[in-house]
Amino acid sequence: MLFKKVLVSIDFSDASKLLLCCLDEFKKFGLKEIVLAHIVDVSSAGGSATSFMESNKNKLDEIGEELKKNGFEVKTIVKTGFSATEIEKTAFEEKVSLILIGSHGGGFIKSFFLGSTAFDLLRITNNPVLIEKFKRKDKVLKSYCPVKFLKVLVATDFSDCSDNLIKTIKENKEIFNEILLVHVIEKAKSLEDLENAKNEAGKKLNKIKDSLKDITTVKTLILQGAASKNIVDASNESGSSLIMLTRKGNNRIKEILIGSTAEEVARHSKVPVIVLPC
Repeated sequence: MLFKKVLVSIDFSDASKLLLCCLDEFKKFGLKEIVLAHIVDVSSAGGSATSFMESNKNKLDEIGEELKKNGFEVKTIVKTGFSATEIEKTAFEEKVSLILIGSHGGGFIKSFFLGSTAFDLLRITNNPVLIEKFKRKDKVLKSYCPVKFLKVLVATDFSDCSDNLIKTIKENKEIFNEILLVHVIEKAKSLEDLENAKNEAGKKLNKIKDSLKDITTVKTLILQGAASKNIVDASNESGSSLIMLTRKGNNRIKEILIGSTAEEVARHSKVPVIVLPC
């Protein structure tokens, strides 16, 4: 189950505190165990890391006690190191089914050159990651939690990785209301090749649609061009509440330099994104 045991990355920012609002929704989908993880980043804490760890462990324990009142099993963990690396190590050690993290950073330049913790994590983790997005309404920061699974855009390239994504959806079918299956054709040598690719994609999408017949509404969409841009645009135009896709990791150098499709979608999407490893 996707939500059986979730690691929640907490840095005590307003955005990370809002992640806790998602947990009641996940409880409906089988969430029982929560690992609250806080990483004291050595790149910013320096020699004060030890003192930060003690005070932050107390704050994290207080959050854990509140969650226990709602019926969750909670474990709190504070470590020091590089945030993304330690989150991944903790997720592996605790055998979590999902990592929940918020997307916010120190501005465009920092995010572009260094990557925020969320995007660094995407590049190294072998766990499913849910990147929560936030919006400001009347100057108040809010998350998308309450409507996350109403209308989900699922991006597929028909690879084995995408087959694993569809399998995950089938295993968690009770949480989905409406799904939009999207395939993007990135390359075609001619108009004839493009039409052939569209026809082939249509057949494959319909086959996937038939396999998801237990879900109330499943629609399909074929697009052409840059995958990440088309996926984000389709999400905006369709009013999706969540995007799901996989990270292949076939070209690590390219991903490090310019980002994978999954990372680019996660970076530019206005709604939350779930990325599954291949």
